[in-house]
Amino acid sequence: MKSSVQTVFYEAGSDVVSVNGAAAHKANKGDRVIICCYARLSPSEVANFKPTLAYLDGANQIIRILNQIPVQVA
Repeated sequence: MKSSVQTVFYEAGSDVVSVNGAAAHKANKGDRVIICCYARLSPSEVANFKPTLAYLDGANQIIRILNQIPVQVA
């Protein structure tokens, strides 16, 4: 399922992300979700921007953090 919705983060350490809107009818506890944020940047900001990608395990614990988007190989 691909959807853009508002997500609500709860208390730090709670491991809870709430899915709102129409997607809430499709999401289930334990589903894997991809959360991304968008920003409007100036050309100079883009030149120096490094994304933060956090990879989590099945228990929502961070297992890896990268500052670049991996190259996709077809």
